[in-house]
Amino acid sequence: MRCRLLRKSYRLLKSWILNIDHSLLDIELSLNFKIYYLKYHIMKKPDYHILICNSYRVAGDAKGFCNKNGGAEFIQYVTEECADRGIDAAVSSTACLNVCSQGPVMVIQPNNFWYGAITTDRIDEILDALADGNAVEEYLISE
Repeated sequence: MRCRLLRKSYRLLKSWILNIDHSLLDIELSLNFKIYYLKYHIMKKPDYHILICNSYRVAGDAKGFCNKNGGAEFIQYVTEECADRGIDAAVSSTACLNVCSQGPVMVIQPNNFWYGAITTDRIDEILDALADGNAVEEYLISE
């Protein structure tokens, strides 16, 4: 009786191990595909990342100064204007940047240019200067 139990246990254990091996093989194949995909399909990093304050709060509501003064509309405007000028930029909305007294605020990375009180006219000037590799000093709110 004990021999039968041992054989049955051995068979169950063996089938369980074989199933694990197949699972591990599937995981390995999956990982190899992901590595291949990441290696050959990596997104090109844009030259600039433009952040526009939209005053999102922890609860998710946009309530602050930047949002009430056009922050949301500036995102599409900046995206379109960058495309028109041939500026390779990713444009993103952000949570509150905590400089509400100088908002709406736009930050351009990697240059670390912080612009305040932006309007569509100011955005045009800023993007023209950016295309030439310069900053518009009079609109900067940081050194």
